[in-house]
Amino acid sequence: MINRNTMFSLLTAFFLIGFLPVNRLCESQTPSDYQLKPDPEAVLVYAQVISKRTERFVEGLKREDFLIYDGGVKQDMTDFSQEDLPVSIVLLLDVSGSMRYAVKLIKDVVTDSLRPLKPEDEVSLVAFSETPRVVLPFTKDEGLIKEKIEELNGNDIHGPTYEREGLYFAATHLRTASKPAGCRIIIMITDNVSTNYIQPHSNKDVVKELLRSGVIVHGLTVPPNGPQRVDARGFVPKGSIDTYVEETGGLLLDLRHKEARVKVAKLIDNLHKRYTFRYKPSHLKRDKSRAEMKLKISPDVEKREGKLQVSVKLAS
Repeated sequence: MINRNTMFSLLTAFFLIGFLPVNRLCESQTPSDYQLKPDPEAVLVYAQVISKRTERFVEGLKREDFLIYDGGVKQDMTDFSQEDLPVSIVLLLDVSGSMRYAVKLIKDVVTDSLRPLKPEDEVSLVAFSETPRVVLPFTKDEGLIKEKIEELNGNDIHGPTYEREGLYFAATHLRTASKPAGCRIIIMITDNVSTNYIQPHSNKDVVKELLRSGVIVHGLTVPPNGPQRVDARGFVPKGSIDTYVEETGGLLLDLRHKEARVKVAKLIDNLHKRYTFRYKPSHLKRDKSRAEMKLKISPDVEKREGKLQVSVKLAS
């Protein structure tokens, strides 16, 4: 029999549990992490599906709309969800000498980038030429960000372009962000041309650090030496940061394209949205290399939505 003191303790415990804080998605865990004992063999995948027609995230897709292949073998999902998440963003500014003419454009682009942000998002400003530096630590204060970017002037724009050092520094800086891996973004504003000096970190070092920190890199380019070849949608050819954009599942846009500002706003809005799922490879021996996993969208979705761009990132 339960005595009065025991009953009172139990009721108090249940009362307190009802007031425990509920963690936000991506601030501490995702829905698939609620499992008490997640399968160590399961692979956690983040995916973005963007309509090429509207350049917006395609919402409302279901588990059966995705087809997963690992090692050429079709796989079954164990968890699936669509998420709308707060993010941590590093605005990585190329302030090397070749960007001197683009000061006003940099300021305008940063201002445009702030408009679609949510109150829960946090932003840090990092500048780089030869040596990267934090201009503004992570903050949710939009006014403070604008104030700092307005202080940028021609005297700050000088030196060689060490893009690898800028990216490596930004990736490590993102480890101080409040949002975990998968919700960390670098938006790099650059002329996408490297200075051909020896840099301390190799391409391999940078890619490894970006993936280890759970970062997605998006590039916004401002080519300095006359018009650069772009396609009708504003995408640019290969440059010094392309590898990092591709490896992390990001996008590369030319800011001088006539629709660039609209594209930037859409890009920022899309950053918050993703599909998350797990699957357990049906074959036992797997080295978990990214190349083994392929994600396809069902033909019915493509017929309804038109051509799609699918970006996939494996959780580190």
